[in-house]
Amino acid sequence: MKFPQLSSAALAAALLGASAVGPATAQDSDERTATGSDSGAEPNPFYNSFKIQQIESDFDNLDEAFNFGTVVAGFRLPGDLKWLGVEIELSQTVIPGENQGPPPTTTTGGGGGGGLIPGTGGGGGGSSSQASGNFTNDNDDLRILAGGINLVARSTGQYYVGAKVGYSQLFQSSIDEIDGESDFGFGVLAGLRFGNSVDSSSVELDYSQLAGDLDALSVNFITRFGN
Repeated sequence: MKFPQLSSAALAAALLGASAVGPATAQDSDERTATGSDSGAEPNPFYNSFKIQQIESDFDNLDEAFNFGTVVAGFRLPGDLKWLGVEIELSQTVIPGENQGPPPTTTTGGGGGGGLIPGTGGGGGGSSSQASGNFTNDNDDLRILAGGINLVARSTGQYYVGAKVGYSQLFQSSIDEIDGESDFGFGVLAGLRFGNSVDSSSVELDYSQLAGDLDALSVNFITRFGN
């Protein structure tokens, strides 16, 4: 199918705007904590993030695509469950994965020589077959617009690890075989907080399974809103 040219510039602008607001509010929150103001107040549980993703498909003739994504709404559970969060995210391709074309065709055998008796035919011709593997029949490069909701667990401390499980949907895909697919998947992550609190901003490396048998390797930048 023909993948529509969605508003990549608008999405990028929105993400950059969110990332500009986030660090400022997170810094303001850290300053209030350091000075002792707002003592005893529960930190704002909402946060957002932006991410750069490498998307890999199961099709052997599609190269990796690169996406720009965001957690448009993240919510950290309060109290003793503050290590758990719920995240709603969107991701759109900015660099398509190149389509290498149809699988190569190989020819086996060959025509035999002429018969020993004049007038008799020679041997049969060779046969051709496609290379084994998983190949898309679509001619387009790999582009997707995906969304999902995840339950995410992150350990405490400045250095942390985590895991997530959730549901993802391919709203649009240039590859017909996976267009519109949805599925449940899981992911694992590891990160570094810019502080010792679970409410600190952080950077993390994240592997996730997406619908359409896609794998995503992401670098995430998480920012926190102030109180």
